[in-house]
Amino acid sequence: MRLPGRHSRSRCGQASLRTVRVTTAARPSLPAFVWRVRKLIWWRRGSSEITDRSSFGSTPSTIRHLRLGVLEILSLLIAAGLAPLFYWRLLTTNPEDAATLPSGDFTDLNYPYRRWVAEQLARGVEPYWNQFVSAGHSAVGDIQFRIFYPPENWLASLGGSNFSVRLFEIGVVGHIAFAVVVTYLLARRLSRSRVGGLVSAVVFGFGGYLSGFPVQQTNVLEASVWLPFALLCVELGTDYGSPAGFAAGAGALGLSALAGHPQTFLYALITTICYALYKSWCHGRIRLTPLLGTILIGLGSVALAAIALLPAYLHLALTDRATAAYDFTKGGFALHEIVGILFPSSIGGAPLYNGIFTWFLVAIALVSPFRRSNKVFWCVLAVMALLLSFGANTFLQPVFYLVTDSYKLHDHERAVFLFDFGVAILAGYGAAQLAASADVSLAWLHRALRWPTAAIVAFFVLFVVDFASTTGAQGTLLAFADPMVFLTLVFSLSVAILWLRERGLISPAMTGLLVIGLVTLDIFSVDWQANLRPGPPDQLLAPTPIVDYLEQYPTGLFRIASEGLLPGDGNAGALWRLEDVVGNSPLETKSYSDFTKLVPEWTRWQVLNVRFVVTKRKLDDPRLQLVRNDGDVNLYEIDQKDRLPRAYVVDQFVAAPSHQIALQAVQSVNLHTTAIVEGTLPDWLIASQPMTTTINSSIHLVQFSDYQANTVTVKADLAQSGLLVLSNVDYPGWHASVDGTSTPIFEVNGIVQGVALKAGLHTVQFTFNPPGLIEGQAITNLARTLLLGIAGLEILARIVLGLEKFRRLGRHRPSYHHQPNESTELSNLTIDPFP
Repeated sequence: MRLPGRHSRSRCGQASLRTVRVTTAARPSLPAFVWRVRKLIWWRRGSSEITDRSSFGSTPSTIRHLRLGVLEILSLLIAAGLAPLFYWRLLTTNPEDAATLPSGDFTDLNYPYRRWVAEQLARGVEPYWNQFVSAGHSAVGDIQFRIFYPPENWLASLGGSNFSVRLFEIGVVGHIAFAVVVTYLLARRLSRSRVGGLVSAVVFGFGGYLSGFPVQQTNVLEASVWLPFALLCVELGTDYGSPAGFAAGAGALGLSALAGHPQTFLYALITTICYALYKSWCHGRIRLTPLLGTILIGLGSVALAAIALLPAYLHLALTDRATAAYDFTKGGFALHEIVGILFPSSIGGAPLYNGIFTWFLVAIALVSPFRRSNKVFWCVLAVMALLLSFGANTFLQPVFYLVTDSYKLHDHERAVFLFDFGVAILAGYGAAQLAASADVSLAWLHRALRWPTAAIVAFFVLFVVDFASTTGAQGTLLAFADPMVFLTLVFSLSVAILWLRERGLISPAMTGLLVIGLVTLDIFSVDWQANLRPGPPDQLLAPTPIVDYLEQYPTGLFRIASEGLLPGDGNAGALWRLEDVVGNSPLETKSYSDFTKLVPEWTRWQVLNVRFVVTKRKLDDPRLQLVRNDGDVNLYEIDQKDRLPRAYVVDQFVAAPSHQIALQAVQSVNLHTTAIVEGTLPDWLIASQPMTTTINSSIHLVQFSDYQANTVTVKADLAQSGLLVLSNVDYPGWHASVDGTSTPIFEVNGIVQGVALKAGLHTVQFTFNPPGLIEGQAITNLARTLLLGIAGLEILARIVLGLEKFRRLGRHRPSYHHQPNESTELSNLTIDPFP
């Protein structure tokens, strides 16, 4: 039995339909789940203690609870299965149907980085310094390596040294599945509807943004998926007055930061803090728990990720990003790309498309009074994010630039991430309204549909005229025919569902199924093949003959200059374990960038211990020997007498007062005998310089006793004092010791390292301790301890208080041997308008 339209106040003070439960003195105040369990047990056992099943524990009531439980589990399973369905070609075992993600950031940046990290972890080596790209690059400073991100490291532990492309793609699908499930849980709670939850999950998980470029830029994807979980934690923490909820939200945002894309993390952090502030004031008065939770989330998330953020911040100061001006940050969508909201075509911004029927649902949500103030928040979020995504085309971006100061953000079309999420939540509200048991009035929508209907008819009239006036294939409107046909089809089905629903020709339950089906069909049809390339993944990064030769035949320590021509582009070195002097990272240090731009090619090759050159050019130089070619790609080897070893000793030194002068001077000296040194050399070393350069450097014996990514040990036997030159890129965090005593490292020849040595036999050890890592780790450990302590204390307190309450109730257990009356019958009456 259901009560007729009862109303109550929503959490934010708005009139809404919700479940109403009448309590009586005959029923003690126990938690709801306790009553349900007792009712279920008594009904199954047929306990003689219960003389009246109509009061509680009746068979229809128990069956209803079981049915609702089955529906909840089924909805979760559907949400979890959507991502594998959408990306089924990445998971299939049939080679004829198999597909993989196309070449791009996925193959040229993210996969090489993650494969290198997996190999390092499998070998038991901390992945701090990557010696295979840019002649050496900090994997701690470059946050894109995300070496502290737990889900990726767990996935790497599964693959080990054989970390495959397919396993990496499975990780992508897993992150999207997680985003879909958590978005369902959040929207399910906000809209009070399973239908609304599933619609929101489909729109966010498979809309234009999350199914677009983030699938290839996996650090963007992984940073994005934690937003709905953080918002769910805020929702639960506020409603239950639970600091543990906010601690969990801080953990979610901490993982977002560790995922390696600070811009997306900043968007997620700002959104979560704004939502927590909104929840603290939405009752018309300040609520202390969400207000304090805002501080906990903001500080806690940054502190949890300090182990990655602090080294990344210090590394950022060494790049061109530190001096980036406004022109670097103003990019975004062109204004005409806003048509992508309604038109699935290349002329529009693809990340803006979230379906046609979705906008019907958004309109219904905004008109409905149910939790209206909550919907205002999501509407404002979507509008602000949309404006920001246009970059300098609106004035919001310059304001954002001034506020963020040195935090230089660019490519503001990524802000559409928040736009899509806001639209997804609003669509969930609209779907919940359509699937409610109350009558739905859509007369206002009939009037609004006149203009889009007229626009569609006008397009087809223009298309027929254009087609008839040309040869057909040359028609200017032909490129828009397919998307317009699809738009018309979805538009017509949307109108049909709304018309049938308003006239009561289909039930609310059937409406919910049709809504979910049409939204899914719309979005899946447009987006599901956007990031698929036919063929199995083992063909994506297959080794070439040049790669095979470099891996198998040459011996000793050497570098290559690949010009980005090997599979994996500039990061091929990390993929094939070939030490390369090129790299592909937007976070390359400014000093290395200046060195590659200002120093001539041959001098660079000498300084960086290059032995092989991979190029499409024809190099007619007697110092170079053509080894082999692969199509139009040639492999040259530099003559042994013209290249420099990885480590050697020089007796002549030229002091450079500045870095720019050092880059100029290195071009005019004999690098076999002379070094350009920045800094003040010890007096004893300067005094030991020979008057002439006739000294043969071969009298100094240098050999490596250990060469690892983070540790290099050199044995050097010098006939007289000199400078040991190690052709490893100089970077803050490298430390040297001679015979166990710390010694300074000099920047030599504009980019590499040097250590002053006296005559005799010495053991020189170079070790890499990433700057900021120790401090960041200490902050992270402290934050983790505090947040776990807060959550643990709350859980313990709730258990103790719950047991005490249960004990007091046990002393005064009421008697249930009574006749049914009106009050006990009313105790089971509910209305639940949102299924």
